[in-house]
Amino acid sequence: MAQSIKLHPRRCCITGEGMDSGYLINDGEMYIKYESDMIKHIREVEKKGNPDYDVLVSEGSLTDDFLLHDYYEHEYYYYTDWECPDDIQFVEVDGVFYEEGEEEFDKYYTLESEKVTPNDGLILTATYIDYLNKDKNFKQDRIEFESYDDAVKWAKENFEKFNPDMINYKLKTN
Repeated sequence: MAQSIKLHPRRCCITGEGMDSGYLINDGEMYIKYESDMIKHIREVEKKGNPDYDVLVSEGSLTDDFLLHDYYEHEYYYYTDWECPDDIQFVEVDGVFYEEGEEEFDKYYTLESEKVTPNDGLILTATYIDYLNKDKNFKQDRIEFESYDDAVKWAKENFEKFNPDMINYKLKTN
C-alpha cells in the first residue's frame, strides 16, 4: 500500500518536482518552480538572442530584477497558483510520478463532481481570479465566482488575453 500520495497540477521542467505554483512560460510551453531557476532560464534565453548580452551584463544593466520584469512585461511568462481539482495532471506515489491518462494515475486519483478523493479528499470551496485592478490604481483585487464557467465568462469579457490558469481555487481537506 502507498505510504505517500501527493497531487500535483504541474511538474517543473527543470527540477522534475511537482508544483502547485510557479512560472508558466509561453502559455504552457514550460513550467518552472523556483525563481532562481527562472532567472537562469531567462538569462540563457537572453544570451542566445542578444548579441550585446555580455557587454550589458558587465555594465550592470541586465540585472535579475530587470530581466524578470522585462520578460513579464513582454508576456513571456507569468506566475500562477494551481488549486483546482481539474488542474491535477500528476500523482506522486511514494516518490514516483504518474501522469494523467496513465492507469496508475487513475488508480490514485478520481474526480467526482467537485470532490477530489486521493486518500483523504479535497473539497472545492471557492473559485476566484486575482488581478491588478486599474480602477483601484492597479492594486491587487479579487473577484469570486459561483462556478468555473462564470469565471471564464468574466475573464474573457474583461481581459485582452485570457488563460484558464488565471482562475484560482480554494480547497479544503474533507
